[in-house]
Amino acid sequence: MFGLKGMHMSSFSDVTLILPTLNEEKSISVLLNDLISLYPGIIIIVADDDSTDGTQEIVQRFTNPPIHLLNRQGAEEKGLTASILDAVQRVRTTYFIVMDADGQHPPRIVSSIFSKLASGYDIVIASRETVEPEWPLLRRGISHLGSILGKVSLAVRGVSVWQHDILSGFFGVRTEFWQEMVEKASGSHFRRAGYKCLFDFLKLIGRDTNIAAVPYIFATRKADSSKICWRICAEYIRAILS
Repeated sequence: MFGLKGMHMSSFSDVTLILPTLNEEKSISVLLNDLISLYPGIIIIVADDDSTDGTQEIVQRFTNPPIHLLNRQGAEEKGLTASILDAVQRVRTTYFIVMDADGQHPPRIVSSIFSKLASGYDIVIASRETVEPEWPLLRRGISHLGSILGKVSLAVRGVSVWQHDILSGFFGVRTEFWQEMVEKASGSHFRRAGYKCLFDFLKLIGRDTNIAAVPYIFATRKADSSKICWRICAEYIRAILS
């Protein structure tokens, strides 16, 4: 695995970073500046799900290098998964990486994900090793139960991913592999209104898929509060059953 030191500008030109956003004006500017500084040449798509704050205006101020804004205003289907799916259709690089824009996913982990993708893995999942500060008991219980149910559901489909963080929103995929799996399934397994795009994609893969994990510390949300709610949980249950 290689780090950031000594990398050339072309090193990151073959990866697209997808940032799904919804009202992230308090964190998006800092994140974009960090990413541009760390990864010269990387392509960034901000897939905005019709923010009502200044998120889009902030993104449009980045002109050197330009950040690609995917404005989903007026889209028939809203949701995190829908935003990611629409952005992936615009990817022209060999690999793409999805990460949140709320400050909970550390930008420096992007290089580790890209490194493993470039070494031959089809999917690389950034797995939450610890959460700082620790979640309340109810949140921990919901996450743990959701992970178990999802892994059982995948096992029934012939996909064994017991050691991976299947609920992660921070992951990378070889673009051609993604396209092959989605085309084969006609995209029917994605809950576009849902929030667990990786889980939906894992339902499509075969047992011989090369999957790697990269551990990281899941940080405190730097602005506002978590968007998790019972509607999101309900969508995930539907994803398990579909």
